[in-house]
Amino acid sequence: MTSVIASASLWETLRDHLDHDGRRAYAGVPADEPELLDAAASRNDEVIVTRDQRLAAFAACGWAMITGRAAVLAVQAGPSFENARTGILETMSLRTPLIVVATANRTDARGRRGFQELDVTRSSPELFVWQYHVSDAAHLEWAVRTAVRVSEGTRSGPVLLSIDPDLHPVPADAGAIPPPRPLSSVHPSDAAIAEVSAVCSAAAHPVIILGAGAKRAGRRDALVNLADALDARVLVTGSGRGAFPESSARFAGLAGLYATDAGREALRRADVILALGTQLEETAREGIPGTATIVQVDIDAAILERSVLPVLGVVGDCAETVDALNGVLAPPRARSGLRRAASVVRADGASIPTAPLFWTLLSQTVASVDARGLWTICQENGLGDLWGYDADTFVLPEGWGIIGPGEQTAMGFGLGASIGAAAAGARVVAVCGDGALEQNLSWVLTATERNAEIVLFVLRNRRFGWPSLSRPSSDVTTLLPSTRDLVSFAESSGARVWRARSVDELSSALAEATLAQGTRLVEVDVSDLEMIPGVKAVMGPSK
Repeated sequence: MTSVIASASLWETLRDHLDHDGRRAYAGVPADEPELLDAAASRNDEVIVTRDQRLAAFAACGWAMITGRAAVLAVQAGPSFENARTGILETMSLRTPLIVVATANRTDARGRRGFQELDVTRSSPELFVWQYHVSDAAHLEWAVRTAVRVSEGTRSGPVLLSIDPDLHPVPADAGAIPPPRPLSSVHPSDAAIAEVSAVCSAAAHPVIILGAGAKRAGRRDALVNLADALDARVLVTGSGRGAFPESSARFAGLAGLYATDAGREALRRADVILALGTQLEETAREGIPGTATIVQVDIDAAILERSVLPVLGVVGDCAETVDALNGVLAPPRARSGLRRAASVVRADGASIPTAPLFWTLLSQTVASVDARGLWTICQENGLGDLWGYDADTFVLPEGWGIIGPGEQTAMGFGLGASIGAAAAGARVVAVCGDGALEQNLSWVLTATERNAEIVLFVLRNRRFGWPSLSRPSSDVTTLLPSTRDLVSFAESSGARVWRARSVDELSSALAEATLAQGTRLVEVDVSDLEMIPGVKAVMGPSK
């Protein structure tokens, strides 16, 4: 066995090291992890108890995306770690800080068919930006400090601490290691800034693509100034939303697979593309013309040339690079007369709401909410959810945050992340399909037990959306039983509930549920889903 024989002081000491620079959130499944959750609870740290390790990993990621600090995911080697793998993988794709603490097998059982034996440091190197097995108590404090520094530093992402349960640690206050100094930012060279400035300034039709790195930089005003100086259109990746104001006339929507007509036209005409803080993964680089000069800036040199071969690749912190470019560029050019106008999807007499109509009405609803209370939208990547990526249908209001999955797009990410975001103090509007909720029904129990400030809108068409597009409408493999009553289940668990089976009921539920308190669930009946225009342009029309 593992943690059942370990000294409780080991986990209390580990907690003290982890909380050295401020308290963190700890997530996991009780009785299936080290006693770290118990140690954290005894200190009144934020403890997120779930019934599934994957949901715990998603929640830890959501908490970190709100706070900017690494949450702690507590697991054991074996099935517990394997169940969390999907959540860790999604967190890695988002490069979000996360500290995974996994208990190793006892030394005398290792290699001898130990109970739930798994060498996590060898089985999953691709999941972590750094990992270390702590087999010596003298190394514990150093390992924790290093884990925090790396996870929250320039290469941010999940790190792994594999802990030997046989350790007898030195108390945390006896450690001799001084607090680590913050890592300095990576400033691009003056020569690189001059070259980027020259290439972008000479462009006739420049486009800026902003990713998660640009969002983390927190330089919205500086990015607006940069776009004005270059007279550029601006696109964002799914994880880069919030980096640039979506009400701006320069904003042309999401890049790649989720592009609007305006975004696709901007890319078609682009002669220079400045990619800031994005890995330019497959879905983001869709539509980039082969004739465009690509300038890619990232803090991690390993990212450059991984997906595309930029004409100019620059290693540098996004914030430092943007500030440096603004310092050398000429004053803003004359504006190009752009206008930002989202289309309005109308009901047109429909008795049952459609997914685009839902997102249009949600956009209007949240735009009227005072966002000073740290409001955040969490969404999935299902077919109905994708209309929230379409900038002609849904515009992120000023002051609102948004959390969405990375390139892995795991079902349930938005649900789990909403719990973590609420634990960090956000008021959350979450959206998912009925398939995602049925796969993650324990979300209802966890959210209501915590009385989390979340309103969940469930788009219900009683089928798996994406798979149904390539199959006949009668195909039983994509259908979800219509007899399941998700609303009654949520209500019996303690949530306030609404049903919206018509456009009028949807309008009423949006207004009431969004501003209500506690955990709320609104089931929205939607007609058969179809692809957003951006996906349709790439993949062709749906069946």
